[in-house]
Amino acid sequence: MSSDAEKLQQLEAALAAGKEFVNLAAHQLQEPLASMKWQMDTLLGERAGSLKPKQRVMVEEIYAVNQDAIRLVKDLLFVARLEGGRLKIDKQATNLVTLLDQIKKRYEPAVNEYRGVLHFDSPRGAIPEVAVDARMLTQAVDNLLSNAIKYNPTDTHIDIGLKQEDAKIVISVKNRGLGIPEDKQRQLFEKFSRAEAAGTKKTGGTGLGLYITKQIVELHGGEISFTSQPNKGATFFIKLPLT
Repeated sequence: MSSDAEKLQQLEAALAAGKEFVNLAAHQLQEPLASMKWQMDTLLGERAGSLKPKQRVMVEEIYAVNQDAIRLVKDLLFVARLEGGRLKIDKQATNLVTLLDQIKKRYEPAVNEYRGVLHFDSPRGAIPEVAVDARMLTQAVDNLLSNAIKYNPTDTHIDIGLKQEDAKIVISVKNRGLGIPEDKQRQLFEKFSRAEAAGTKKTGGTGLGLYITKQIVELHGGEISFTSQPNKGATFFIKLPLT
């Protein structure tokens, strides 16, 4: 029995050391990645001289990889704080109509790049303010929109919805892509789980977005769900309690 207890302690210590290593590595990567981004911004802005067309394409490709790496580092740090019990949530009364409208305006250029339309179905009636951590909730909706763009075909709509259902507020994000493969649906909110963006040329994500979104929603006492149909896309729902 003592041998089993020792093995368990060793396993727990190894897991803790692994998490600490990931946390430390992510912290150390922040500065060089930010420096690379700044230098590429300088190149693309031609503040260091003109770029030839082929050079611009190469720098843009490197820039995209750099952005993916920055997102991965941020996601890893979020998960490390969450699983280490160091994540603090600061709930304040928030106007969700204003918050979602701001998010929509930020994402419109990315949707337009694929000749799509991003529509916010603003509620007709008044929506009461909800106590949320606006920064965290923004991150959760950002993740859903990033996925919607990635899995949405060109020339189609992405819809953001907001409504009140009894004692809950429901935020929805809908795309019109191929839908979520049935064999991927059970693991969708697990770490590093992702479906292939078949038929698109859009870059992949970190595989942590939906996991983080679920954790944020549950920290608010809410729940997340989705519906999906083949060739008709998917809709994600965030349900938050009013109190």
